[in-house]
Amino acid sequence: MAKHPFLPQSLRRIVRVRPRLQRAIWALEAGLIAAIWMLLGALPVNVASRLGRRLLRVAGPRLRKSEHVRRNLEVAFPELSAAQRHALAREIWGHLGAVLAELPHLRSIAAAIEHHVEFDSRVHAVMEPGRPIVFVTAHVGSWDLAPLAAKEFGVPLTVIFTPESNPFLDRFIQRFREPLGCTLLDRNQSLRTLMRELAAGRAVGIVADHRVDDGEPIPFFGVPTPTTLVPAKLALRYDCELVPLRVERLRDAQFRVSISEPIRPEDPSASPREQARQMTRDLNARFEQWIRARPEQWACTARRWPKPPKKSKLAAAAARQR
Repeated sequence: MAKHPFLPQSLRRIVRVRPRLQRAIWALEAGLIAAIWMLLGALPVNVASRLGRRLLRVAGPRLRKSEHVRRNLEVAFPELSAAQRHALAREIWGHLGAVLAELPHLRSIAAAIEHHVEFDSRVHAVMEPGRPIVFVTAHVGSWDLAPLAAKEFGVPLTVIFTPESNPFLDRFIQRFREPLGCTLLDRNQSLRTLMRELAAGRAVGIVADHRVDDGEPIPFFGVPTPTTLVPAKLALRYDCELVPLRVERLRDAQFRVSISEPIRPEDPSASPREQARQMTRDLNARFEQWIRARPEQWACTARRWPKPPKKSKLAAAAARQR
């Protein structure tokens, strides 16, 4: 979540340079959100999911992050009209509302997994304890539930997560995630631990569709996009499979976990870097397929592509004169 999403930009600048005020606002924000989660947690999970969807379909487009959603949809779906993208953005916010509303229900979902989650046949074939493997997913569907697949089949899993900027809110979310049965690893302290896990024959999980500003320019929806090569490099280094795993929402709190064909190097004689680039291109293409199939389940509230360069005042004036 962005820092202080409920404050106007002018107030955010003031808060950032006053640590005590920032901490107080963080505590207030976390308290308000925790109260909402408490109410949602008291409801049946399907009711909470529907309510969260309705609330954020209304509130989401009013948040500052809606600008990121608009821009991402313009790049990914230029063929849609502005009205169609606006309607799709509302559905994206609604789906994210369902995801957030289900956080306090993760324990009950995990305890009654057979009533909430179905697994395709490939999951049964791939999930094998003692086998090093790199699972990758994207912010599509209910990605937060992906570790439940490993837990269900007894596969030890270490997952990278991005901590929330609000430390109070981050603690709430980490408590909610405890029933997922995986080891959660801060992405800022992750690489060496991931290497140790794979070397020991354990599985790791990475949400691999973040924008990484110092990453490689890999095509995503036809646009060169800064992308991490880490998942592919890990799979190559430890001679294990790079496996895309998707959690699709079917309805309310009902989900399907599916595993795609592993991403493999096309030319084993190429350099490790070129192999990693090719594998990451294929992975981005797989994510595109998921998004095109269910665009309303794409949580694209973060800026995915670099900002377009700003025109200088002289260039803007020249353009107006043409």
